[in-house]
Amino acid sequence: AALQESNPIQRIWRDVHAAKAHAAVNWNTQALAWGELSLDDAN
Repeated sequence: AALQESNPIQRIWRDVHAAKAHAAVNWNTQALAWGELSLDDAN
């Protein structure tokens, strides 16, 4: 079954979710950091 850890699709599913959780892919985290840097440079 696809829910077993030995299933290759399950491995791909976990890898995709791990990548999705990475900070570089998180829009809110990146936008906040960019905004803070941009505003600090303006002052």
